[in-house]
Amino acid sequence: MPFIPVANTFEYVVTMTCFDNVSQNVFHSRPANAADNIPLVDRVASVRAAWANRIMPRLSTSTALTTVSGRDLSTQDGNTVVQGGAIVVGSLAGEPAPAMVTALVQKITALGGKSRRGRMYLSFFRELDVDGGQGIIVAASLTALQTAMSQLLSDIQAIGGVSSEQMVVVSRYLGTDAAGKPIPRASGLVTPITSLLVASSIATQRDRNQR
Repeated sequence: MPFIPVANTFEYVVTMTCFDNVSQNVFHSRPANAADNIPLVDRVASVRAAWANRIMPRLSTSTALTTVSGRDLSTQDGNTVVQGGAIVVGSLAGEPAPAMVTALVQKITALGGKSRRGRMYLSFFRELDVDGGQGIIVAASLTALQTAMSQLLSDIQAIGGVSSEQMVVVSRYLGTDAAGKPIPRASGLVTPITSLLVASSIATQRDRNQR
C-alpha cells in the first residue's frame, strides 16, 4: 500500500500483554492549532501516562502495559518514538476474560459516514466484569470503564499542558474499486472525536478482525 500523509497528525500504538496474549490499541491526535509544536517524545509520554492512569486501573492485574509508540504521519519518514519504561499492571484482582472477549469503544464525531467514525477494542478486563449469559459488561464495570474512557479523551486533549489537542479519526481510503482494492486518498481525512462511548454489549476478536 502507498504511504498516505496525514498532515500535522500523530499515531499512537499502546501495547499490552496478558500471559501470552498481546493487544494493541491505535488512535490519533492533532493540535487544533498547527503552531502547537509539542515534541513527539513528550506526546508519547503524555499518552503513556494517560493510559496508565485511566485505563490500567480498570483491567485485570494479569495485564501489563509494556510500550507506547508515536509516529508523525505528516511524511513517510516522519519521526517515531517508542517508550517503554517501568511496566504498569492492571489494578483489579480476578481472572482476566479470554483475550477474544473485548469491550467495543466507539469514536464518536459530529459528522456521519464510515470515513468519519472509528472504534477501538479493549481486551484484558476481568471475567467478573462480564455477564456471559447476557453478552454484556456488567453495569458497574461499564460505568467505570466509560468514566475512564472519558477521562482518557480529556487527557489527550490536554497533551503538553494545553487544551487545544484533538483526538481524531483518520481515514486514508475512499472505499474500494471494482476489484475490491482500497482506493487511497491523496492525503488523510481527519475528523475530531467528540466522545468515546463504551458499548454495553461485549465484542469478540472476530468482530475486531472484521473492522
